Amino acid sequence: MTLEEVAPTLRATILAHCRLGGFEPNIRFEVQLQQTVLSLVDEGAGVALVPTSMRKAQLAGVVFRRLVDAPLIDQVLVWSTANRNPCLARFLDLTQSRT
Repeated sequence: MTLEEVAPTLRATILAHCRLGGFEPNIRFEVQLQQTVLSLVDEGAGVALVPTSMRKAQLAGVVFRRLVDAPLIDQVLVWSTANRNPCLARFLDLTQSRT
């Protein structure tokens, strides 16, 4: 599946930010796993936009740079109302205290 199929808003946001920077990206690969994205970059297949947390991967051949005025993409938490996992209530408490 492509990013457009999985996360159309994310893809549109990335394309819009590229256009604001004055270019149209030449997209050759679309993969879902961030580690695969970094591996492709490490192999010289191009550049990628990834979350800051991917810096922890510390691949020798990959350089990370912050984007100026990078768009923020909202994340949400979802769960099933049928979920009876005893950890769920505590987890939800933690997320509420962070908003």
